[in-house]
Amino acid sequence: MKDIMYEQNGGIGLLHFSGDSSENCADKLRQGFMVLFESTDYVVVNFTKATELDIGCLNLFCTAHRIFTRCNKRLMLAGRVPKVFRARDESGRPLRPSCCVSECREGCLWNG
Repeated sequence: MKDIMYEQNGGIGLLHFSGDSSENCADKLRQGFMVLFESTDYVVVNFTKATELDIGCLNLFCTAHRIFTRCNKRLMLAGRVPKVFRARDESGRPLRPSCCVSECREGCLWNG
């Protein structure tokens, strides 16, 4: 990932992605989630300038979404969301990472 920037605008946390994912993508993403989780109740991830994500980032999104949901916080995706979030199997069901659990399926990031 060329860059992951995070900021807070009022009560909303913003994570901005640009470029392709790389080995340290998950570390940068984790740091952004942790900072924004502590200071906001609503986080928007902006993919306007992003292309693809690696599996480490995808698993982190799933885990972060589950934690945010348990704590009555919101994690939303915006912009040109990478294809992997929209991928479907042969029967049309969303493909989810291995960390996905049934408790968040209804509000899952992969259902959007």
